[in-house]
Amino acid sequence: MGGATAILLTGFGTHIQYPREDGPRGLIALAILGIGLVSVVAAHLIDSGYAMKMDPRIRFTDVILLWFAIWQPSIGQLPESRHQIWGISWGLTTSITGVLIIGGIDYSAPFRTTNEKSRNPLAQV
Repeated sequence: MGGATAILLTGFGTHIQYPREDGPRGLIALAILGIGLVSVVAAHLIDSGYAMKMDPRIRFTDVILLWFAIWQPSIGQLPESRHQIWGISWGLTTSITGVLIIGGIDYSAPFRTTNEKSRNPLAQV
């Protein structure tokens, strides 16, 4: 809980520090989102190896399709397997924080073909 709380407080601090939408907040949110997703994938792959070692019935397709079957041995081995649980929970918290709390991501930017000022006739005045 302490790690997730620290991630959330950092997200709120970043949102307060950069209140404007056109500041670096979107870039920070995208970086945080990327870090969170890398953490989730890494924790899942590490735990997949652990699950395959614990249960020989688990195959590579289960790693992609049956996430709960992969995480079930780790949940059953708590507190020894806490590092895997921390990795995925903090990664998910980081990803959600980047998108929902920090925010500022301009999702329509890749689809724009013209500059905003050239489309708005009042901006040229």
